[in-house]
Amino acid sequence: MSKETPDFLLEKKAEDENFDLLKLTEMVGHMLQLEEDLKEREEKTKELQAIWNELNQTKIPEFMKAAGLKKIQLDSGETVIVKSDISITIKDKSVFYEFLGRRNESEIIKTKFNFDKMNDDRLLQLYEYLLDNEYEYEAEKSVHAATAKSYFKNLLGLNLNEAAYKRGLDAGRVLKQDDIKDVAKIFEYYKTQIKK
Repeated sequence: MSKETPDFLLEKKAEDENFDLLKLTEMVGHMLQLEEDLKEREEKTKELQAIWNELNQTKIPEFMKAAGLKKIQLDSGETVIVKSDISITIKDKSVFYEFLGRRNESEIIKTKFNFDKMNDDRLLQLYEYLLDNEYEYEAEKSVHAATAKSYFKNLLGLNLNEAAYKRGLDAGRVLKQDDIKDVAKIFEYYKTQIKK
């Protein structure tokens, strides 16, 4: 059972004779078709990205590593370079900061202070006499993600050749992943770079 078209719609249709309902219907249909196409392409892109990631991070690095290679020039002209990289997760910031303190490497920690609102005169006093006055404040410590990543790459000797790595271990400048398991979770992976 169909309902009758409301009067206000009929009036609008009559008022605007230039309105092309067929054209609007075509545009809406085109838009809906594009939505479907986009969904299909997004799925295909995800599949292609997964294949690309497997080649980039697993297959090519493992193939070259098995041959003892990190860099090679192909006959076709491309240079293939495989680099090691890491993803880190700090397990407990306080444990990490204590770890840095024991190693005298706390300089990578940023400290941010937050103060309650205050008038300009008091703010100037605070700037001048921060150490002498007892103001309530919160201090927030952090290590930037890129700084932490660089720190752990150096600490684990990931960019060192074998001889330098052994010297670093002997001197205590380089640690093994097991030595920092309570501080951070490290996931080492590889990236392939192709230069044309």
